[in-house]
Amino acid sequence: MRRRFKLIGILPALIALLPLPAALAAQPVSRGRQLLLERGLQIQAMTFFDQPGVKNIDIDRFRSANFTAINLWETQNPKLRSRLPADMPWSREYIPGKPPTYLFPEELPYVAQLVSLQYADEIQDFSPQTIQQVAAAFADWKKNYPKTLAYTNFGGPTGYINGTDLQEFMNRTQPDMLSFDIYPYRYGMPMQTWYTLMQLYRTAALAGYTVDGKNSGPLPYAQFVYTALGTADTPLQTESYIRLQQNASWAFGYTFITAYFYNAWNDANRASMFKGMGDTQPTPLFAAVKETNRQSLNLGPALIRLLSTDVRIMTGRIPNDNPKASDGETKWVPDRLNSTQMSFGHRFITHVSATNIGDTNYQVVESGKKNPLPGDVLLGYFKTLENAPTGPDADKEAYFMVVNGLIEPENAPPGDTRQRITLNFDFKDSQITSLQRLSRQTGKVEVVPLVHDQGSAYHLDLTLKGGEGDLFKFNTGTPFVSERR
Repeated sequence: MRRRFKLIGILPALIALLPLPAALAAQPVSRGRQLLLERGLQIQAMTFFDQPGVKNIDIDRFRSANFTAINLWETQNPKLRSRLPADMPWSREYIPGKPPTYLFPEELPYVAQLVSLQYADEIQDFSPQTIQQVAAAFADWKKNYPKTLAYTNFGGPTGYINGTDLQEFMNRTQPDMLSFDIYPYRYGMPMQTWYTLMQLYRTAALAGYTVDGKNSGPLPYAQFVYTALGTADTPLQTESYIRLQQNASWAFGYTFITAYFYNAWNDANRASMFKGMGDTQPTPLFAAVKETNRQSLNLGPALIRLLSTDVRIMTGRIPNDNPKASDGETKWVPDRLNSTQMSFGHRFITHVSATNIGDTNYQVVESGKKNPLPGDVLLGYFKTLENAPTGPDADKEAYFMVVNGLIEPENAPPGDTRQRITLNFDFKDSQITSLQRLSRQTGKVEVVPLVHDQGSAYHLDLTLKGGEGDLFKFNTGTPFVSERR
């Protein structure tokens, strides 16, 4: 199963991020992106049954959790797929040599529902022989399973790969998607390291691969999110932690996540959504995952049609620490992105600030009073995937996502992690006076009025729970991307 790592330090190679392509609008829609346009946003879950600890799972309960596909992982049993409803989307990992023909004969009748097939896990061998084997597998999968995403997964500190080597791997193997797994606050992993790795794979995927002088176009990118417990002393996740993993992913432009994992199958590999083995005893986190999945899927029709152009993080404060950034300053952790990489529409946002209005993340002052400290705020910027305008008209297709990065400590009771995030705008001569928002609750587009300050200056006060995120578009009169068919 998946290996555990203890972080010693951030490798220097992580900081050497690839530059974004200069003309994303001119690039084609890659095979992977096209498949997600057909399949939709992916929120899968690694699921175990027919194991010593659990013989079955409740399919109705799994479906009620709003996961998009069941990930059978590895090769538990060649007959597992036949025990699922015929129309149920599924995925799994392929272990080289097991089975020798990639899929078992019993699985072949369900290829039309096979969303993704992963070659090995946390791959670290980049020898010419391995790369050749991966490339051959991807080529065969694309030929034999034309509606299935072909990819591998990177992970673990010893599995870090720098941007140059990752680009070479992509050029030689031609994957449909990039994927990695690193879990914030797990196994000694700082949140900043997670963000840094998210940026590494985001940047590489957006560059695409090049073969014979032709570029694939931006690839989709994926990651595993943590819903496990591991050993008995592993702290329980909190609702805000669950929400942040998803919404931070969307803000970075990820369109595919897999929960590690849905249910436990032995005492050493416990799950946070259920007590004991299987899925018969839901915990409160099951409801949190279910609702977070539902809200994310409401954003899905837009997210799969958008292309990330920039990510900014306004770093917050932690108790007994100095401010990591001056109030309202948006910056990338650990390095500020170049001004030439500012996204379309970013010029309208002049200031961002956050006020902690909850009861977590506070500094105790001499009088004993609790002084709430602001948490992180993430801003992701997007343009439409296809036919995106350039030049002055680009602002008409500018989208952005705001995420409250303040979360509760582990094993904490549900706390108040709300932040009031204020965004200030100067729309200059654009005639913009409001925003559009794709509602997480309903999936409907709604107009968001702004407070008029003076002239072309406006502001928005947005209150979000920890880990929540909202997706906006500048209201220029063009329809929201999710409403176009």
